[in-house]
Amino acid sequence: MHPNHEYLLDVASGFTSTNPGCSILDFGCGTGATVVEGRRRGLDIVGVDRFYEGASRKTDALRSGVLGTSVLEMADDHIPFPDDTFDFVMANEVFEHVEHLTPVVHDIGRVLKPEGTMIAIFPSREVIREGHIGIPLVHRLPRGRLRLGFTELMALLGLGYHRQGRSATEWSRAELEWLDRFVYYRPTYEIYRIMERQGFRVTHSEHRYLRYRLSKSRLPLKRIPRNPIVDHALDLTCRLALGLVLTCVRVPANDGAKAASKREVTEP
Repeated sequence: MHPNHEYLLDVASGFTSTNPGCSILDFGCGTGATVVEGRRRGLDIVGVDRFYEGASRKTDALRSGVLGTSVLEMADDHIPFPDDTFDFVMANEVFEHVEHLTPVVHDIGRVLKPEGTMIAIFPSREVIREGHIGIPLVHRLPRGRLRLGFTELMALLGLGYHRQGRSATEWSRAELEWLDRFVYYRPTYEIYRIMERQGFRVTHSEHRYLRYRLSKSRLPLKRIPRNPIVDHALDLTCRLALGLVLTCVRVPANDGAKAASKREVTEP
């Protein structure tokens, strides 16, 4: 499995160990492979996805037999579950594909129980690495000849994913069109504002994520000191290189006014 999925499942397992009987939602679950693996591990997990046209995962979900059982298709941005259903929600690289983020975050908050936790991994506009087509900084450039020329040059230098024998020009035009249609990079401050206005308390978890990734790698960097300065440096490094890893706790309605001023939560 992709390291992101492994990380989220391990966090969900830890959450379950301290909260027996908790229910888990994989928001934007795609093929449902993470749901299947989570259920194999004994987790009470289901998935939902809108199956937008920029990806072809619905066919795989149908083929594997999970669609309609442990994976449900969303109509528009509505999660097909009652209010206060889930204790834990995970979302892996989903929010950058959501055009209108506020109603989506609102509906996640609706199905989360009070004090329920969401962990979301996704890139903000500040990230240097553009992870969908493999060209750094291309998402920060305005549409036009400069961006196209830059992308073609990077492709000629050997960068870029899913080339499939296409020329640099052909590939660049197609991939930039895909980015423009299906990816929405937002600045971090805007993401905070949306999360907090929808009743979430937000904290950064990039340092925990990076430590997890390094613990699974062959690099000689597995024992990094644990202190606030190092954690902050890891947070910043991850945000620039890979993206955000946010832990968001749903604040009970009567405490909603406090959400905007609090970002410290305990990782499950």
